[in-house]
Amino acid sequence: MDIKAIRNGSHSFLPRMAECLVLGAISAASMAPMNYWFALFFGLGLFYIALSQSTSPLRSFTMGWAFGAGYFIASMSWIGNALLIDGNPYLWAWPLAVVGFQGALAFFPAFACLAIHYVCKLKTLGGFLGFVGLLALSEWLRGHIFTGFPWNLYAYGWVNILPIVQVVSFSNAYFLNLLTIFWMTLPGFLYLSEQTRKNKTVIATLTLASFAACYGYGSWRLHSHETTYNEDISLHIVQPNIAQADKWNRKKMVNHYYKHLGLSQPGSTEAKTTYIIWPETTLSEWFLNDRSSLLGLQNTLASYPGEAYLMSGVLRRVNEPKSYFNSFLMIDKQGEILQSYDKSHLVPFGEYMPYQKWIPFGPVSKFTGLKPGDGIQSFETPEGLRYTPLICYEIIFPGQTINRQQKRPDIMINVTNDSWYGISGGPYQHFNHAIFRAAEEGIPVARSANTGFSGLIDPLGRILYKSSLFKESSKSLLLPKKL
Repeated sequence: MDIKAIRNGSHSFLPRMAECLVLGAISAASMAPMNYWFALFFGLGLFYIALSQSTSPLRSFTMGWAFGAGYFIASMSWIGNALLIDGNPYLWAWPLAVVGFQGALAFFPAFACLAIHYVCKLKTLGGFLGFVGLLALSEWLRGHIFTGFPWNLYAYGWVNILPIVQVVSFSNAYFLNLLTIFWMTLPGFLYLSEQTRKNKTVIATLTLASFAACYGYGSWRLHSHETTYNEDISLHIVQPNIAQADKWNRKKMVNHYYKHLGLSQPGSTEAKTTYIIWPETTLSEWFLNDRSSLLGLQNTLASYPGEAYLMSGVLRRVNEPKSYFNSFLMIDKQGEILQSYDKSHLVPFGEYMPYQKWIPFGPVSKFTGLKPGDGIQSFETPEGLRYTPLICYEIIFPGQTINRQQKRPDIMINVTNDSWYGISGGPYQHFNHAIFRAAEEGIPVARSANTGFSGLIDPLGRILYKSSLFKESSKSLLLPKKL
């Protein structure tokens, strides 16, 4: 790639579009599973130079779209794996899941670049700051409008550098996203800028100082807060590793249930109270109404010397009117349901169909989706543990994972099923969201996945336990204390 040609604007329209597409794909290498955070220096920095040579609003818009398309396709094409499960009737939508959805997300940076064309002179310091602010704003909007999809914010490239991750404790990941765009785009601005060498040196020095200050704060925060534990409470995290093609096979569902019970036997780290955590949609209410199945659960919970409870995802049906909920239950030793939560932030095109009544297309108009719950909530167990259940997708929203009108929880419990996405970047990226939510809120996260990555994360984002991908696991651990 010819940097001088980019700077001088000598490329015609289509090659310039191709360059922006490639730069977006390079930037995507900063996301899991590669986590090459420095890829953003090349991707965003060179994109800044390319955008400065735009000669029209249309060019700016299309260059922004091409960059976004390259970024989202390279980092999120794994979404299409969900449609490759045997027997899936929506296989026809695979191209939309691989490039169509990503192309739609690319309109966020496209409109940001359109606004930048009108208000920012990119060779000036003010123009540079405007670029940073508008691109960061487009990322915030991506996380909020049309129900929001803040997956793979640029900030997540720092996941393996925990001192920088601690910046999210000031606000949330959107603030670190703003700083990341600033830091990563600065080399492009300095290369392009007509500032004096002295001014460039001052700007670069102040930027390095801001990075050093953030790193220093994060290092201090990590050093000052060692992981401490509540020795009266243990978490028993189960990952059964059931293939998605088998999960809803009626002939195998009883075997699945007893596999969960087998993985839930007392482990090496038990305390006065144990909370067994099963993944998303593990149960159906049939098992709680069947005497033999319920007896198996009661016997499993009774095998613990202290108090024991099951926390599990469940597909819940309501008959009047007929509707389904993706829910979370807490069940005691008697098999009684003590607490229930219905997922409130549903996955568009997966758990419900947006604008369904306006789309006269059979596979869309006949889609039977799930109903949303009443919003994020926290609950308190009989032993006084406050917890917030987060079902799958709900863990990805910065600043929206606890109910701030309620007492702050002791732990966030994320149940999920990432078997849809196979061996891809999806499960890695999903787990990384949990790391950032823990550091944002100063609250530990326990994660149980059907398969993907189960684990336990302390309130600063340190991984205390992480399962293997596509491996059966069962692990008992003491509860980390919140900050």
